[in-house]
Amino acid sequence: MRQEPRFGASLASVRERRENGQHFEAALFRLIGKFKPTLLLDEMEQIREKGERAQILHNLLNAGNRRDAVAIRCAEGGASIERCRVFCPNGIAAIGSLPDTITDRAIVIAMQRRTREEKIERFLFQRAEPEARYLRERVAAWAKINAETIRQAYLAAPDLGFLEDRDAES
Repeated sequence: MRQEPRFGASLASVRERRENGQHFEAALFRLIGKFKPTLLLDEMEQIREKGERAQILHNLLNAGNRRDAVAIRCAEGGASIERCRVFCPNGIAAIGSLPDTITDRAIVIAMQRRTREEKIERFLFQRAEPEARYLRERVAAWAKINAETIRQAYLAAPDLGFLEDRDAES
């Protein structure tokens, strides 16, 4: 039975990506601070749970929506504390809904399973990656050339009074 890809196209398209596996929550904070990756978090239904791991990930995602975001963590077995920068883009996949504090800062793309009758093209990372690399490079070049124009447009944007504060900042 063929397994469909998870985040396949997204994985190919991001620079400095870090995929979740058996994440090491303490290391995750340091990884974000050091590499400034795009986190691609799959199977995140767990974030709705009440356990410590879910709460740590929930807090990290809540804190990481601003460029100046910092999380305070214990270090050296609790002997000291450290300030970890936690801003980074995220792609989160989950079956069902995620907490409001995450979704109201997000662009939500609802997904559904394909029917047995629907045929899809097989996704192979090795085929997609070269095209995605080309697109990444073009987008990065465009953003670098237009950085000041983008900054000025953001500063000149009208007040978006119809948005809640959290939505307007995202």
